[in-house]
Amino acid sequence: MKKILILLLPLILFMCTSNKKDTKRYIPKQIAQYSDDELLYYLTCNALNYHFKKYDYEIPFWDIQAELKKRNITNKIIDIYNSTVDLCQKESLIGILYHIKNNKVKKALKKTATTNINKITYYSHNYLAKQGDKKSIKMLNNNWHKYPVSSWQWSYTVNIFGKYKYKPAVPNMIKGLDSASGNMFDSCLTNLFKIYPDTRQKFNSVKEAKKFFNEYIKKQK
Repeated sequence: MKKILILLLPLILFMCTSNKKDTKRYIPKQIAQYSDDELLYYLTCNALNYHFKKYDYEIPFWDIQAELKKRNITNKIIDIYNSTVDLCQKESLIGILYHIKNNKVKKALKKTATTNINKITYYSHNYLAKQGDKKSIKMLNNNWHKYPVSSWQWSYTVNIFGKYKYKPAVPNMIKGLDSASGNMFDSCLTNLFKIYPDTRQKFNSVKEAKKFFNEYIKKQK
């Protein structure tokens, strides 16, 4: 606990002393010049409301996330992720950790892989599911498309179902063929083919594809 407090102290002091008058205005072109603590502060809700009013919410965070990941401060990011109560910061930090595969990250995301339905729990479960965690794969399927993420992002979850040939997800994948998102349709169809390789063929319409798979599944029972 003492070690974590020591690591977090510079950031805590920076956040406590930062205000509209003395905090550097965020300038994207100068991102490499900011300290780790400054960049971590810019991920908070307070910084979002002051520094990024002219941006769409997540746009400036992408560059900051990429810069922090590049700096190889994973342990510090994990410590802050575990302790922060700032929702903006936590969502941004999981956006970094999600792309780092190691046991420390896995341990941290297991703690936030709960039954709640939000972005943090989605990315926590998806991270674990990508590594074959059966509980997380089941959780994602049981909450098909309930998480507040885009269809484009959800298509990556469908890829996990296909990778592990998770048949309980098949009914949802068949329904997913109706999605207005081209990414979702392609992902559902591609992964149905992965689970049932002998079904690979071309369809003239979504209706035809759905009818075929519904009938095929009935024959498998």
